[in-house]
Amino acid sequence: MRAVIYGRSSTAKEKSITDQVAGCRLAAAAQGWTVAAELSDPVSASRYSRKIRENWSRLLTMLPTLDAVVLWEPSRGDRSLASWATFLDDCRTHEVKIHAVSHNRTYDPGNARDYRSLAEDGVDSAYESDRLSGRVKRGKASAAASGKPAGKTCYGLERVYDPHTRDYVAQRPHPDQAAVVQRIFREVAAGTPISRITRDLMRDQIPPAQGGAVWRRTTITAMVKRAAYRPYPGRNDVACREHHGTLFPATWPPLVDEATWAAAHAALAARPDAPTKRPGSVRHLLSGSVRLMVCPCGSALSGRPRSTLRGMVREPAYTCSGDWCVSAPMADLDEYVTQLVVARLSKKDARHLWVADTTGARSAADELARLRTELEEARASFAAPGGISAAALAMKEQAMAPAMADAERRARPAGAPLAALKLLDAAKIGKDRVRPAWESLPITAKREVIAGLFSSLRLGPVTVRINRWTAPEERLAIVAERITHEWRKP
Repeated sequence: MRAVIYGRSSTAKEKSITDQVAGCRLAAAAQGWTVAAELSDPVSASRYSRKIRENWSRLLTMLPTLDAVVLWEPSRGDRSLASWATFLDDCRTHEVKIHAVSHNRTYDPGNARDYRSLAEDGVDSAYESDRLSGRVKRGKASAAASGKPAGKTCYGLERVYDPHTRDYVAQRPHPDQAAVVQRIFREVAAGTPISRITRDLMRDQIPPAQGGAVWRRTTITAMVKRAAYRPYPGRNDVACREHHGTLFPATWPPLVDEATWAAAHAALAARPDAPTKRPGSVRHLLSGSVRLMVCPCGSALSGRPRSTLRGMVREPAYTCSGDWCVSAPMADLDEYVTQLVVARLSKKDARHLWVADTTGARSAADELARLRTELEEARASFAAPGGISAAALAMKEQAMAPAMADAERRARPAGAPLAALKLLDAAKIGKDRVRPAWESLPITAKREVIAGLFSSLRLGPVTVRINRWTAPEERLAIVAERITHEWRKP
């Protein structure tokens, strides 16, 4: 008689495959059977498993040529009732016996009582699989509700275990990696191209996350989307533990504050140039996206660089990327839109474009203004004759810094790009500070601000031709007549 030995194990706590196969080999020898093959799969056989058992499939194709299948126990064959019943029917059709070593018995599926015994074993195996799955799910849900981590440790965090029992004790920020995570969040929130972030990390010889050879764009984007770094809503002392889309208070502190996390998340999700263009490839302020500026035909603008044709210099310009229905000088168009942005963000109600005003935000803004006034008065006293000493001023600045940082965090409109927050902060100091702050931003950050400020920005057809003799003031006036815009509503 030709027999096939099959072993399977899905966890380290079960009898190893090597031990199973050894026991099956002795049983086959005792029966006087010839072992045609020894097959095994280190994969779960339950209906919850997503992995394919290649050798089990191979065994099923061999059934017509076999006389017996040797298993350590029926559950090693299959834990899914439907597939186990199909296996029994195939063995009955091809007159293949099933030997269970742990039962010390050979079953004949062609025998009604043996078939019933094997079918009952299949029911028991399926029930045990479902019972174990329910227990695991309850355990995971309970661990999530209590804030304990699960799975692989996130980059930037480390876990502490009891040295004797190896039981989990705590999760805390990693002494080296946490600063890298915070740096990445700040860069993404500020609108820095991800290609530049990865390049700078490699330049600074920072070991890549997940043990890779290089920092990759996908690693950065996945890191920004991970909830384990953000504060739990309404709290600043604990991070988030996510389980099937639900957030629970975690047992470890957050690595970034809510404003930075929201700004980075919004910047990543709402890049006007994604996903068709990489942030590092963007060169023009208003090109490549209908979220920035739209032509009469509904297409986006395309940037045309400076060129020379037949001895004549053509200045950089924007043209319609669809049917070339419009074009405009790039410098004039960029300057006019910049003036619109600077003027709008210089107004006191600019912050409401991203978030509706709330009592908490207003009180935080008032508190921040009071603290700044108090600090300016102290600095003025230090500068005046007979005023406070340098040591007293330093002590006051050090004492007020935490309160000012907390008030500033609570006054920030959550979800706004960090670049917009930078411009809003500059406007609080003075309207003349907004333009320099705008010029210091990378082009991707400027594009995000424009996409967030305007709900509609359109370029109309030419009304008056611009040539090289047109005065700069007239050029802007001509461009302004062609542009229609609507501000975003909160």
